[in-house]
Amino acid sequence: MFATPPILLVLGLLAQAELAPPEMEPVPPSSAPEGTPGTVTPVSPEIVPALPEPESPIKLGFRAGAEFRNSADITPKVGYAFSPFFQYQVLQLAQRLGLAARAEFTFSRFSKLVTVPADPSRGINEDYQDDRTLSVFDFAALAVATLRLGPVLPWFGAGVGLTMANFSSPEAAYLPGDWSCTRLSLLGAFGLDVKVKNGVQLGLHFEYRGLINQPKFVPAGGEALTPLGDRLGLQAAVMYQL
Repeated sequence: MFATPPILLVLGLLAQAELAPPEMEPVPPSSAPEGTPGTVTPVSPEIVPALPEPESPIKLGFRAGAEFRNSADITPKVGYAFSPFFQYQVLQLAQRLGLAARAEFTFSRFSKLVTVPADPSRGINEDYQDDRTLSVFDFAALAVATLRLGPVLPWFGAGVGLTMANFSSPEAAYLPGDWSCTRLSLLGAFGLDVKVKNGVQLGLHFEYRGLINQPKFVPAGGEALTPLGDRLGLQAAVMYQL
């Protein structure tokens, strides 16, 4: 009869323990599914692609190759030429088209080995060989448009120049043996350049140069000749983008 209250007290405590809700263990943020209340989903920083570094607008170049004349009155049609040049990009459109100004100097030479016969009246006692030459110096300014197709850079240009030519021959038929002229010229050019690495480019250039007023040379024989004529250059080029 005295043991009844303690038994009832124990049974009541057990019933309360069964009715109490179990405690929830907190879910670590790393393992909790997205959208679970009370959890914070880490946000990855937005990845922005790096923009390519802008190229220098300055390009230095040197080219050398063959040059062809459309007149062969005196000197051969084929000669050699070399040309250093400087180019500065003025404007770039839509990352594809670049507009630039170019300044260039070109030296061309046409030469032929000839035999000068003996002529005592001129102080020549025996035959000898010497060169009949045509040397040409050109200074020109061009506007150049370049299409950017990845590493391949096709371009075309046009401009004006100043041409200075000198003809020299020891032969009696071309006395006085020396003739010079200075003329304005018009230029048309195109080419294909390829980027190699570290700013170095290689290219193949074509250039047509025509004189505004074709000069004539009248030697002692009296027949007017055209020593200069228009010229077409085909040259290999190496360039460096600063």
